Amino acid sequence: MGALLLFVLLMAGMIAGAGFMGARAGQAEQRVRSEATVRAYVVEQYEKCIETLRAGNAVLAEAHCSEVVKLQPDNLAAINLVATARFVQTPTPAPPTTTPRPVATDKNKLLGLIQQALASEDWDGVIAYTDQLNSEYPGEQTEDVQDARYLALTTRGLARLRDAEGGQIEGGIYDLDQAATIRPLSNALEGERRAAINYQTAFSYFGADWGDHDQAA
Repeated sequence: MGALLLFVLLMAGMIAGAGFMGARAGQAEQRVRSEATVRAYVVEQYEKCIETLRAGNAVLAEAHCSEVVKLQPDNLAAINLVATARFVQTPTPAPPTTTPRPVATDKNKLLGLIQQALASEDWDGVIAYTDQLNSEYPGEQTEDVQDARYLALTTRGLARLRDAEGGQIEGGIYDLDQAATIRPLSNALEGERRAAINYQTAFSYFGADWGDHDQAA
């Protein structure tokens, strides 16, 4: 009787163990299938992001890549593409009107021209006159002059980055790089600069045209 009871208990244990192992195997298989489904969805959304970005539809591209970032928060490629898609949706400001600028070599005259250009928001003039002042009178740039130059470089730099038809993205990046030598860029300005670099890199790699910015906006 004792042997029979022991046999029954052993069989029950084996059946229970088999059931437990089967349940664990089923859970593992389900988890693998779920992970494979997520990976397939991520790949699909990433490819759609690239396709729509190349087609000039930045809004839809942002939506697709945002899905990737939700599932893979550390996916730097998708994060950069989201930033790129948002960047190209930024409206392009109207180009400023240019006026002839007087020529001067006297330091005080140059300082006066810098202030005049600043007051009239002639950013090209501010940059040109501060360049000339620095060339002819090294070390004579006051804090006010540096402030004026920084403002001119960042304002013109952003305008160049957002010029869909002018093709001045490299010039815009250069302006912001020059401004950063005066003082660190704000987070917003640095974000614009990085987005422009990402845009330029991604679109040159995929063979797209910077002019698509106008279509995407």
